[in-house]
Amino acid sequence: MSKVMLVNHHTDPEMVTGAEKVLLAAGLSCLEQRMEVVWVSPQPGLSCDRAARTGMEVHIAEYPVLWNFVHDPSRLDEDCRAFEQAAPGSPLSRLVCAQRPDWIVAGSAINLMPAIVARQQGVPLCWYIQEIMPGHPGLSPLLMRIRQYADRILAPSEAVRRSLAACGMSPDSVQVLPYGTDIPPAEAIRRHRRSLRLCFGWTEEHVAVGWFGSVYRGKGLLELLQASAYFRHRGKIAIVAAGNAVEADYLQQCLDEARRIAPVEWRYLGALPNIEPLLAAVDLVAIPSLVADASPNIALEAMACGRCVVAYASGGLPEIVAHGDTGYLVPNGDAAALGRTIAELAEHDGKREKAGRKGRRHAISRFGLSRFKADFVAMLHSGAERGEQQP
Repeated sequence: MSKVMLVNHHTDPEMVTGAEKVLLAAGLSCLEQRMEVVWVSPQPGLSCDRAARTGMEVHIAEYPVLWNFVHDPSRLDEDCRAFEQAAPGSPLSRLVCAQRPDWIVAGSAINLMPAIVARQQGVPLCWYIQEIMPGHPGLSPLLMRIRQYADRILAPSEAVRRSLAACGMSPDSVQVLPYGTDIPPAEAIRRHRRSLRLCFGWTEEHVAVGWFGSVYRGKGLLELLQASAYFRHRGKIAIVAAGNAVEADYLQQCLDEARRIAPVEWRYLGALPNIEPLLAAVDLVAIPSLVADASPNIALEAMACGRCVVAYASGGLPEIVAHGDTGYLVPNGDAAALGRTIAELAEHDGKREKAGRKGRRHAISRFGLSRFKADFVAMLHSGAERGEQQP
């Protein structure tokens, strides 16, 4: 095995998503084993730039993705058939034919086109399913193709594997490969913290709550702002949010709510190419996801920086955060419980900092990037040794 093609499903000019970070880490693991790595994206973006800087060969090839997985699952059968008809002779098909990779790795359940092309050209496919299946009956055509096309099915959490099993897929056919994250040096965290807190005018008496993600209803930014009713009496407390605005009307709702919640200091910084300095500057990270996230990368990154995580107990979060030990979990959608927990942690520095220290140790031992890269390469090699090929 000498060449791996990584096929990304989406990219953004201003930020790199958690799913893209995982695919980039997979590429790095292959480069370290002296494999050729080809990065493919449907459009240019920041992840393409990062892939190129690490030594990957980058190609842009337009191909559709199954956005109706999110918007209208009842149309997936129609979409899957249309993709299969369009695949032969498509830009992605021509690229695979020219590159002749030994493996194709596709990220996301909505990334069907590389699976079809891999099947048609007899290239082994590793499909990293990065979503929890919602159980909609319209998903059946996609699930059938995952079973048919993938030589290896990966999932970042047991929550994803359980959701696939609930849809009729054998749990034994799905390998759980948890995400990995960079572990910043302690001195870099201290340096970033001093610099940004000075820039924001925060003393060590201030407690800063960080929120990170795409700004849309499912990520719960508005709920966090509303939860501030339980901790704004403290004074010297700030909420700082960073992420791309997916829903402009929802962002406006959040901005309107932020104006109403004085005396809580509020900052919205938009999309950031690198969130590590801001993670170092805040005191805790809130993850009030209303959607069941498979394995939120932000939880790993926050813990790696030694930041206490307060999150809704949904999706794969309970597999990352041990309640009362490496962070705190509250019932999904319970903004009052979220606010009360943040209020308690804002008043008790020692409790907050202890959870942050334990979280960092857990991130190092369980979710370090070196572990992920080693496990990913081992998965590819085991498949090659078994001679996995599409029929």
